[in-house]
Amino acid sequence: MIQPNDIPDGWHELNTEFTQQKQAFQRPRDGLIVSIEFGTGHQTDYSAVTLPENFVDDHRVIDVIHDSNDRTEVEEQALVFMEENER
Repeated sequence: MIQPNDIPDGWHELNTEFTQQKQAFQRPRDGLIVSIEFGTGHQTDYSAVTLPENFVDDHRVIDVIHDSNDRTEVEEQALVFMEENER
C-alpha cells in the first residue's frame, strides 16, 4: 500500500467506493486519476491505470501504466509515473 508520505507533490489520495480499486490518486490541476486495481488485468492480478476525472460515468481507461501479479511492483511503477508527472 502506498503510504501518505510517499505520495509525490501534485497528487493526493482519493477515497474509493469501488472494490476493484485498492488505491486511487488524483492530480487536482487537471483531474487525472491513477488507480491501483485488482482483478482488472487480462492475465495479471494487479494493474495501475490512468483514468479521467469522470471515470465513474464511463470508466474508460486512458492508459495502462503497469500490469503484474505483484502488487508492490505495480505500486512502485504508479509512484514512478506520479513522480514523473507531478505537474
